Amino acid sequence: MVHPNPLTVPGNTWSPVYPKHNGSTGADEPQDRIDFVYATRATPLSSAAVVLGTPAPVPDHAGNEWPSDHAAVVTRFRV
Repeated sequence: MVHPNPLTVPGNTWSPVYPKHNGSTGADEPQDRIDFVYATRATPLSSAAVVLGTPAPVPDHAGNEWPSDHAAVVTRFRV
């Protein structure tokens, strides 16, 4: 495991576009890890949550550079 402790490296991939329940009107959503990379027969070397630009939350998200509603996880392996 590359980052086993979410207190030291949170690795947040929760949606920056929907930071609140019901889009932009409800209670704050927990900003935490929702995406993981699992592999066998490979050694993980590094891993990071990645997002492009600074995504605006709904309802102002139409011009976001990042096409997803949550961050990606990029992991490098030794195979």
